[in-house]
Amino acid sequence: MSLDSLRALYFPSEINIDKELFLPLSRSSHSLRCMSGYFRSGVLAELAQSILCYVNSNEAPIKFIISPNLNLEDTQALLDAQAAGEDILEKLWPNFALEENTLRHRTLDAFLYLVATGKIELKIAVMEHGLFHAKVWLFETEKGVASVHGSSNATQQGLTKNFEQLYLSRSWM
Repeated sequence: MSLDSLRALYFPSEINIDKELFLPLSRSSHSLRCMSGYFRSGVLAELAQSILCYVNSNEAPIKFIISPNLNLEDTQALLDAQAAGEDILEKLWPNFALEENTLRHRTLDAFLYLVATGKIELKIAVMEHGLFHAKVWLFETEKGVASVHGSSNATQQGLTKNFEQLYLSRSWM
């Protein structure tokens, strides 16, 4: 599917947002960044095809800037990933295969693996006043920058369950 043929407006709770929007963008991107007020590792399950497509075809990591509002499981996974380091990954996950099924059903393990291997980078935005609450994905493609922005946070709820809207803007259009 051509990036030019993608629609401008999406309602994630009504479609497969992974297949219809994020996958075509991931296939064409050499850089992927996201800013989100709320982040949950479950976003990997909802965007499994897109994330797998991107990490398998790019050296550059997926970069997230998020607010410090993490749940306990994700916080512990980040601490474990930091402690693990790449040198003991095989001991932690023998025969671990980064596949769509892994992202969907072993989400915390996949999250930990992606952080430990440097395929996902997280930065926490700490503000003196207020909450970091941006909701934008930036895809750098050969044609220019495509941004997906709207009301959805980088969470399972924001990308599948809640009634949210996402807009696609392309710098070349």
